[in-house]
Amino acid sequence: MNKFYNALHNYLVYASPFVLAEVIWCYFQTSGSAPPDATLAIKGLWEILSWNLMLWFTGLAIFFCLIAFSTTVRKKALFKIAALKDSDEREEYITGKASSSSYISTLGVLIFLLFLSIVHVEINRLSPGQSIEGHTKEVKIGAGINIFETEKDKNPEKIVAFNDIPLTKTGLIMLILVWQLASFNWNARKEIKKDQS
Repeated sequence: MNKFYNALHNYLVYASPFVLAEVIWCYFQTSGSAPPDATLAIKGLWEILSWNLMLWFTGLAIFFCLIAFSTTVRKKALFKIAALKDSDEREEYITGKASSSSYISTLGVLIFLLFLSIVHVEINRLSPGQSIEGHTKEVKIGAGINIFETEKDKNPEKIVAFNDIPLTKTGLIMLILVWQLASFNWNARKEIKKDQS
């Protein structure tokens, strides 16, 4: 797994300038391919960059799956991003305390965002005929949970189209909240079992 992760990581890092070059080239191109009057070398370069772009995105999807589901890869990748080191007991203790604080603060923010995404508050101005006892404004407070986005584009010819997460903001926050709680509890139980054995 380590060799595969290292190869994938190196490919994603070293191929990213070519991906950026392809994106910039596409931005200035009017069509989605090399110009028809381009030389054979330009068309070949376009083809190579296009294949690299597809491979890079496939590798990136695999990398994110590994981060989500592999403890080893997650530790290597995220420790590098966060500039953490677990070389001695003191650093492990500091990392543990920081992780605990970060976990609790993130949990608090997620619960707050979930509350904001569920609650609906409206203040409306009433027309003269709707006013009650001289009051010209009304306040409406409600709550509702929609987990999935409703389908907006119903094209019968479209077989597969993916351009966004099919969850609402509420659904996404709930998913992250459940994931964080479940992963924390699972890892905590695993560490307790290690200490007991």
